[in-house]
This record gives sequence, C-alpha cells and structure tokens, in this order.
Amino acid sequence: MLFSLAFLHFSALAQRPIPDFSSSSIKCEGRSITFTNTSMPVSGIITRTHWSFGTGAPRDTAVGSTVSYTYNTYGNYFVQLTVTNSSGFDSSIVRGIYVDPTPIAVMKTDVPCFPDQVLLEDNSNIADGSITERLWSIDGGTGSMQTYFYIPSAVGSYSATLVVTSDKGCVNTVTENIEISLKPTITFSPVDPFTLCDGDSVTLTVSGANDYQWSNGSNDSKNTVNTSGKYILEGFNTPSCSALDSIEVISVPKPIADAGEDVTIKIGEKIILNGSGATNYSWTPAESLDDNFSATPEAAPIVTTSYILTVVDANGCTDRDTVLISVDPSISVSIHNMITPNNDGMNDKWDLSNVPGIEDATIHVFNRWGWEVFKTDNYKHNWRGTYKEEPLPDGSYLYLIDFKNNSNKLKGALEILRNTQK
Repeated sequence: MLFSLAFLHFSALAQRPIPDFSSSSIKCEGRSITFTNTSMPVSGIITRTHWSFGTGAPRDTAVGSTVSYTYNTYGNYFVQLTVTNSSGFDSSIVRGIYVDPTPIAVMKTDVPCFPDQVLLEDNSNIADGSITERLWSIDGGTGSMQTYFYIPSAVGSYSATLVVTSDKGCVNTVTENIEISLKPTITFSPVDPFTLCDGDSVTLTVSGANDYQWSNGSNDSKNTVNTSGKYILEGFNTPSCSALDSIEVISVPKPIADAGEDVTIKIGEKIILNGSGATNYSWTPAESLDDNFSATPEAAPIVTTSYILTVVDANGCTDRDTVLISVDPSISVSIHNMITPNNDGMNDKWDLSNVPGIEDATIHVFNRWGWEVFKTDNYKHNWRGTYKEEPLPDGSYLYLIDFKNNSNKLKGALEILRNTQK
C-alpha cells in the first residue's frame, strides 16, 4: 500500500510542468518590462499562465504567455509565475528582479541677450548608479558634453532637448522652450527727470521688458513714489538678458495760496478779491466775477459766496485757499428813478445795469391805480416807458424788482417825463 501511494505521488510530480520565464534585459522604473513564459509543459501543453508582479497590490497581476508591466518605483521585486498544463497539473516559480532607477533629466539654461551664446548645462541626477550618456539637440545642433554652448542665428523661440542615459541603460528626456531676445530698451513715463511737488506722489510707469526690478524693491511695471531721489530699474527679458536705467525725481516746494481775508459787503456792492501765491490763478464759482483767471478779480455776489482760489506755479504745483464774501441783504443799490423817452439820445431808456443780478430778477412797474404796465424776467435795459408798444403818460409809477436767488426786493418810484420843457 505504501508503495502504491509513493508511486502515485511520483507519477504526479513527473507530470507537473516545469515553470520558467525570461524578462527584458533592461529594467527601469517608469519603463515597460516584458515578461515571457518559457515553462516546459512536461505533459500536454501549457493552458494557463498567471503572473504576480510582487508589488503587494492584488490588482498587479496578469495572464498570458507574454505580458508587460511598468514599475513606477525602483528597487527589488519578487515576480511569481504559475503555469497549468493540459493534464491539469500546475507549478509556480518566484524570481527576484531589480528595477533600476531612471535618471531625472534636469536642464539648466543661461540665456543672455542676442547675439551672445546660450549656455545649456546638464544638471540631471539619479538615485543609484550614474549617468553615462547625454545628447543635446537645439535648432539642428547636437552635443554630448555636460555643458553645451549654442550660438543663436536670430531672436525667437527655440526648443532645446536633453536625453540622458544611465549606466544601466535607463533613459529620460527633458525639453524646454528658450526665448532669445534683444536687450531691453527701457522707456519711462513720465520722462526723466520728473518734478514732484512736496506732499504729492507720482506713479512711474515703465515699458520695454518682460519683468522689472526697482531699486526700492518693487517688481511691478508701475511704481508709486512720494520722495525725491534716483530710482534705478533693471528690466529683464530673460534672467540673463537685462538692461539698467534710472529716472530722477526732484522734489520742489508747493506754492501757498492766499485768497485774502473774509469780508462782508452789502448787496449791490462790488469788491476786489486779492489772491496771491503763484503765477497762475483760477477762481470758482466764476459767475459773479469779471475775470476768474485774474489774481484780483472784481466780485459782485448777490448772495453770500465762498470763492475757491487755485494757484499754479512754474513747476505745475498747485495749492488752494478759500475766502468767504458775506452779503448783507440790506439794500444799498441806487436805482435810476427817472426816464425821459423823448428820443433825444439821453436817458431815453430805463438803465438798471448797475443793479447786481438784474438779469435774474423779475421787474414789475405799476401805475398810480396799481395796474401793471410792464413786466419782464430777462431785462435788457431797453424799456422806454411803453405799454403794449404805446407811450405811457408822463407821471409817477411804482417799480418792484424781485430777485429770484434770494428774498431781497427793491421797490420805489419811477418818473416818466417826455416833455422836458414843462
């Protein structure tokens, strides 16, 4: 009986397949490795192959006579192959493999301004082993040294490629775009030198390069400053292609505007404003002034008014001051109270041009019985004592002048006298 069992066991062993496999001679991380089944079926044929790639992850398996797998991390792995023959017998083999690290391709570039030569340097590294080969290519040129010099034929964009190979045959590639440009031409706005009024600030704007570095630490194309000094700028088209320039900011004192002392006048009076402090003057509001660009305009306000004086000096620096002209509503205007419309060229029309604000007043004239014989909202100083274009009788009349912009009213007697011989 024991002999029979031993014989059966030996017979089963004799019919099991002999597992074996081969793999790619170069095994690199990140690169597909091919595994090929080379097992002997012994009995019948191999009907099934099952691979486990030794990563510990259940999904990292495959079936097939020839399979491929990519290891993303270098190191030691145990690959297991299980084969089954047509007689139903199976066998397994476990074999250790080492996956070599792939180089990390690193390209260092130094790109000066055209037409200087470009420096390309291989700074690649590898975790284990060494880099034994490298190949540069740019614009049709090639090289194999660690440092490669390229002389550009023109400005523009160029594609530079570095291929590095390790002592185990692992390969990696890096490609970078290289921009070759002329030396920057820096342009400032405002132009150099710039005069800055004390207390003000100015935004210096620069153009002509891709990147900027100011001496005060700013790296923007716009740099707002408020002190005098020389501001130096370096403009970069590439880190090694730059130009230096500067702008001088000169600080000057501001003028001191003086609009004069606040005063009070009676309505109808005029006053000379006394501005000082610079060479150019501007007053607002301008409506009641005879010349709002004069240092000493004549003012005839009919209501209390704050006049703002703006002065500008030869450097363009400005300052402002305000003067308050208070208007006393007490009436002090002398109204022309007689007209002699006899066509002798003298005193033929009622002239109210000396009344401030008369253009914005409503004028009424009444006869002795209270009938309105004249009314206007825009007096032209041309009334000749008529009613419906007919001469009014000689005599006394009552006028009322109602100002629209305030509560003041002027009233009094007006004499019409045509026959001056009486």
